[in-house]
Amino acid sequence: MHGIAATIAPTGAPFLDGAILGLPPKPGAKGPRIYVAGEDLAPLLALRECGLDMRACEGGVGAASGLKMAYAGIMSGKPAANRASSSGSLG
Repeated sequence: MHGIAATIAPTGAPFLDGAILGLPPKPGAKGPRIYVAGEDLAPLLALRECGLDMRACEGGVGAASGLKMAYAGIMSGKPAANRASSSGSLG
């Protein structure tokens, strides 16, 4: 992520890191959460007024991507842990 940010920096264009977590939106249900990280988050956080669940992710560029990877690891490992605990193979 930092390499991409370094490539964009000389252009003067803003660069933000983002991650979408959660299920697709459905009527009557909560939609996904959108985490953004970077220097100037104000323009994206303004999208909250349009109904998007925008959240600032502290830590600079790369933090939102890191959160997404951690979330994916937890969600992928959860079913295996549940199977192991129900079969009694954890201890």
